[in-house]
Amino acid sequence: MDKELLVEIREIYGVKRIYPLNEVAKNFLSLVQAAYPQAKKCLTELECKRIKALGYSIKVQAQEL
Repeated sequence: MDKELLVEIREIYGVKRIYPLNEVAKNFLSLVQAAYPQAKKCLTELECKRIKALGYSIKVQAQEL
């Protein structure tokens, strides 16, 4: 099982958003969505810290110009 999440960080109106890119990251997002009634498209920094505490690593995709 792959224990690496691939994410992209985008800044929208001065707020950093963490978007999942690979299947592992998308699976974690679906778990978070199931726990909260509102629809979410990105992970928070706190959620990422908790995922790291479970032994997963988070790799940020480099932004292209």
